Amino acid sequence: TLALLLGFRTSQGFARFWEGTGLLHQMRGEWFDSVSCCVTFSRSAVAEKPEAVRDFRHTLVRLMSLCHGSALEEIGGEHSHKFDTIDALGLDKFTLRHLRECKEVYHFNRVEVLLHMTQTLITWALDEGILNISPPILSRVYQTLSRGFVNLLNAKKITDTRFPFPYAQLLATLIIMHTMVTPLLLSVLIRSKIWAPLFTFVPVFGMCSLNFISSELEHPFGNDDNDLPLENFQSEMNTCLLMLLHDNSDLLPAPSRRCEMDFRTLKENMRLNETMGHAATGRFVDEVLADPSNFESEIGHFDSLQSKEALRSKEALSEALSITISTRRENFENFENLIEAEVPRRENVVEAEQPLPPLPSRRSESDEPPRSSRWSTQRGRTAAAIPVVAEALEKANIIQEMEASMAPILAKSMDDFNDALQHWTRTLEKQVAELSRNVESMEKACCSTALDPSCGRRHSSSCRTQCYLCKSYMGDHHSFEPKSRQEEPRVLREELRWAGLANHETSTFG
Repeated sequence: TLALLLGFRTSQGFARFWEGTGLLHQMRGEWFDSVSCCVTFSRSAVAEKPEAVRDFRHTLVRLMSLCHGSALEEIGGEHSHKFDTIDALGLDKFTLRHLRECKEVYHFNRVEVLLHMTQTLITWALDEGILNISPPILSRVYQTLSRGFVNLLNAKKITDTRFPFPYAQLLATLIIMHTMVTPLLLSVLIRSKIWAPLFTFVPVFGMCSLNFISSELEHPFGNDDNDLPLENFQSEMNTCLLMLLHDNSDLLPAPSRRCEMDFRTLKENMRLNETMGHAATGRFVDEVLADPSNFESEIGHFDSLQSKEALRSKEALSEALSITISTRRENFENFENLIEAEVPRRENVVEAEQPLPPLPSRRSESDEPPRSSRWSTQRGRTAAAIPVVAEALEKANIIQEMEASMAPILAKSMDDFNDALQHWTRTLEKQVAELSRNVESMEKACCSTALDPSCGRRHSSSCRTQCYLCKSYMGDHHSFEPKSRQEEPRVLREELRWAGLANHETSTFG
């Protein structure tokens, strides 16, 4: 039973401690986000109302610093320290007097009063045009303020709600009984004067220690050594708020002239950073930010590293190109040798097919060209043919590459054309079907009325007046349908004539 109760109290104490520190961080984050948003929203009014914007920002920061400090004092208890705030005396005397009266005279909650004053200030700034932002977006500021206050109330719940007193009393009673009974039992079971005190001290000390640790963790807010550092929370909040009052708080970040915009280059730089190591890159950035005067030298050093990496890449590329060039050179040399072997053979075949020339006159041996000159001529022809053949081969390769690149484009164009043709066919079928339905409806409405167009009177079934639409007599039939499909064009003409086109000639509808 004692072990179970101690485990339960320890788990509850640790949960309260962890929840307390989480609530404080959430409260600070929500309230700082509210002030930061208000400072950002007031940036558009700096040019028109610089003094009003400055007063609004300083007042808002002082109110929030005082509100956060008052919240920590409230959850810290009666014996908590007074926390530093950002120039609370910088507020006007009417505000300070109202805060003092709310605390001493009316006994209002100071945090609630400060939050109400903050919301009133934000609303006034919106009405005056200092916060040039739409109300739906500004409502987020009120939401973050309310969430921060909810976190404060949850933290106060931990302070106000103690561990149940019956459990604490039962634990204390069981520990006292355990301290008294354990020595008696172990002295009977263990005869050694050394081991008996040792085995008695360890369990009793462990049970008492767990109980005291649990009682410390149950109250995470206070001035004890094991409590949460509330002063550090207030100091961090003040630092964050002072950052919003800096002269460069409205600074717009922009890329420098050295900024690299190419995606591939940035990707290569990332690879270079991975090669150098993340730790080395982080140290480089920290050194540059710590000493801006050496920015150019550091950038030059970094560029030199990049140039070395680029040089290695260029060397690898040049090596690959040299291998490719040497391979093509060997291919051309083989082709040249093939031409040199083929040209003399073809010349011999041509000479054999030609008739024998007449015997020339007797010439001296000095007039005949030497064999070396003939071979040099053939070699010159071969050398002149090589660039032409190489150019032809290059053009053939270019044509093949163009065909390979245009093949998917042509296939896609054909698919688009087929789709368009199918869509046009379906549209045409729909139009034809609609036209046929219109013709049928016109046929049914052909003699739907038994009025005589000439006199405008309704005739009986025995009337022999001829219908102007179907050219039949009223007394002959009662359905007034055309006698055949051949009369449909005439029916259409008469229908159009009765629709208001009676002045047109019949040939117009032919």
